[in-house]
Amino acid sequence: MSIVRTQSGIRVWRWLPLAVGALAIMLEASGAHAAGGALDTGFGKAGKVLTHFGSSSDAYAWGAALQKNGKIVLAGISNEAFALARYTNNGTLDKSFGRGGKLLTKFGSSSVDGARAVAIEKNGKIVAAGVSNSAIALARYTKSGTLDRGFGTGGKVLTDPGGENDANAVAIQPNGKIVVAGESFVQAENTWAFLLARYTTSGALDPGFGTGGKVLTDVGSGDAYAVAIQPDGKIVVGGTSEGGGPGGYNFTVLRYTKNGALDTTFGTGGKVLTDMGSASDDEVHAIALQPDGKIIVAGTSITNGKYDFALARYTKDGALDTTFGTAGKVLTDLGSSSALAVVIQKNGKIVVAGGRNTDGNGSDHFAVVRYTKSGRLDPSFGANGKVLTDFGAPSDADAVVIQKSGRIVVAGVIIANHHYAFALAGYLGR
Repeated sequence: MSIVRTQSGIRVWRWLPLAVGALAIMLEASGAHAAGGALDTGFGKAGKVLTHFGSSSDAYAWGAALQKNGKIVLAGISNEAFALARYTNNGTLDKSFGRGGKLLTKFGSSSVDGARAVAIEKNGKIVAAGVSNSAIALARYTKSGTLDRGFGTGGKVLTDPGGENDANAVAIQPNGKIVVAGESFVQAENTWAFLLARYTTSGALDPGFGTGGKVLTDVGSGDAYAVAIQPDGKIVVGGTSEGGGPGGYNFTVLRYTKNGALDTTFGTGGKVLTDMGSASDDEVHAIALQPDGKIIVAGTSITNGKYDFALARYTKDGALDTTFGTAGKVLTDLGSSSALAVVIQKNGKIVVAGGRNTDGNGSDHFAVVRYTKSGRLDPSFGANGKVLTDFGAPSDADAVVIQKSGRIVVAGVIIANHHYAFALAGYLGR
């Protein structure tokens, strides 16, 4: 996986090149008893859904959220705009949302905009976060998909801390305040810092958080990709950094108090850096919080150009949980793969989704892996815990949610007819 920086400054994590060529035979759970990990034929068309935003438009889905009624909201980019789509429980476009289930939002007539994450407020309103040129961009929508005029300016908010900025994750605190995580380039130090911003329910920067609503944390050059809110209101942020770690880029997890100060009860001064392997570069892309307070992070460990799924579990105080995997860490070899999303099932099993490359030229399968509570591959899911789904064209999974029925829905992108489209797959979660 590589970083692509557009002229607008939006940084896109993407396997490059996404080659259209011979694909390996897909590996999927199947059979008369429809074991866990099998495509759910009651979802979309034989378990799969593709959504285009125009015959000549590219559309990338990066974030997913589940509404209380089970509807699925995806957020990404199309036509240099925020692109959202909503689906019913069974994967059909929800015609009551936006225009025929889809909507596009521009922040300026000539701006380049893209949503990277989405979250649902308690009242059902939808918050999408991303970038407009080099500014942090947020938009809030009503349940029907119209911009919420009571939020920011006409439903939109732009925050420009100066320089280049990325917003990669969003979460809603119990009091309704909105937390955005990403990174900002600090010109004076020629390095990237973790960036947090918090907004009130009306879309104003919260003056009670950090400095004027923003927090920059020096991690020795790094990027923040994930954020989660603990029940006590503390904020957990995950990403990658090279400062102060044992070598190369490391899993980086920071925890902040409700007001944006580093939580000194966590790790070393609020920071935890974990080297996932000898001579590896490691990146946290997703966070899931267990009911017992333990923190699971998922991402990628890269060694000599080879990408593996990587997980780590931490105790409440930021120590590696030695009851998980091997000394708190798990690496899964899928050939060459990147884990971009994680969710915990009601039974405590851990589902991780991402992309798997089979021919060395790009990510061409959805990859879904399930682990037991102790971090072992779950033999009751797919083929020894692993499922690869072939869409007939290169694809990459970026988000995962679990519906009330237990169905696992994975979302991402596919190249179809030489254009990128939103892609979903529904799996039996048993």
